[in-house]
Amino acid sequence: MLVHAARHHAAPGCVTAAVASGLWVIKVPDRPHLAARHGRPIAGCMVHRSDLPLTPLDVVCQSLRCLPPLEGLTIAESAVKKGQIQLAELRARFPAVREKALLNLVGRIRPQSGSIIETIARYLLEEAGLTVELQVHIPGMGHLDLLVDGLLGIEADGYAHRSSRQAYREDRRRWNVTVIRGVPTLRVTFEMLVRDPAEFVGIVRKALAMYGTAR
Repeated sequence: MLVHAARHHAAPGCVTAAVASGLWVIKVPDRPHLAARHGRPIAGCMVHRSDLPLTPLDVVCQSLRCLPPLEGLTIAESAVKKGQIQLAELRARFPAVREKALLNLVGRIRPQSGSIIETIARYLLEEAGLTVELQVHIPGMGHLDLLVDGLLGIEADGYAHRSSRQAYREDRRRWNVTVIRGVPTLRVTFEMLVRDPAEFVGIVRKALAMYGTAR
């Protein structure tokens, strides 16, 4: 892909560059996204007209303009979290009048988000009209990934969490503390959120109804 891009005086851009930079990408596109000053079509690729070389800020802006809102948000949020860009400079790239929707999306970036799973879950729940708090301190447990409507906990269940026996034991200890503290908590995976987001939101609503009635 790099050779093909170079032959056409282009470089990886948008989501393709985001993948290479280690940012949170929900879906790798079938066609590489390239950036080129000429902006002409390149066989098998999506071309973004842009000055080169691209900065991390350029990559994030291309992603926000090109991708569906949630996919752009995960890339932008991870870039801010990882220190690749500053939130203030990102806001400055979207004039409020011409790109109000994108500026509003930038306003939803939360650098304290701990993973792509948290970002996706938060976005889906907020879109459903629910109130979501991030990294809520639970005495004896630490920080809960998400707290929905002040009642229901959400914990990201990523593969990396099971990377060691010690991590496995800590995971179970945290789970037990949420039970003792009276914070019912759902465990969600990346696959669950991406495969059927409506089902995820439905499960959260059912849990909120059940435990809200119990209280």
